[in-house]
Formats: sequence, C-alpha cells, structure tokens
Amino acid sequence: MFLSHEHLEGGVDNIPRITFKNSEQEAGSPLIGNVIKVSDGYFLLGLSPAPYDEAQNLQLMSNRNWIDIPAAYKARTRILLSFPKGAVGNLLFNSLFSE
Repeated sequence: MFLSHEHLEGGVDNIPRITFKNSEQEAGSPLIGNVIKVSDGYFLLGLSPAPYDEAQNLQLMSNRNWIDIPAAYKARTRILLSFPKGAVGNLLFNSLFSE
C-alpha cells in the first residue's frame, strides 16, 4: 500500500516498542523499557536498568541483525519500519558496548 501525505497527516503519535530479530521474517523480541513521546515527532527510549533486563537488552542489540520499529500516526494509519543493522550498525553497537 502506498501512503500519501494525506494518510500520514498529523505525524507519528505512538511508537509502542522497538524489536530486534534474527531475520526479516522472524517476529523478534522487544527491548525491555518504555518509549515515551517527548513532543510531536520526538520519542525517547528508556531502557530498564534492572540487571536481568539490561543483560537481555544488550544481548538483543548485540546479537540480532534486524530492527523493527512500529509506529502509529495520528490519523490511525500504522507502519512498520524493518531494516537490517548491517556492517555499520554492528560496528556502532559493538563500539557502544565495549565502552
């Protein structure tokens, strides 16, 4: 389905979760935390600081190759951004976790 500007009017209203997965077809697992809307078009991901949750999140971000970001627009249209981390993404995450 092609989404025109009319379908997306009003901007993104909600991002319920961010999911990491091994392949494009897999359902994947969500990061443990909350996505909070800061203002129109801006969202903040707060990851859980609990030791078990932190370990799970690090494992997902380090070892899974695909990222899904579902979004709901104010006009009630929903989309799913699904993309591979790729070589650059893997370098970025590995660099962040080694610090």
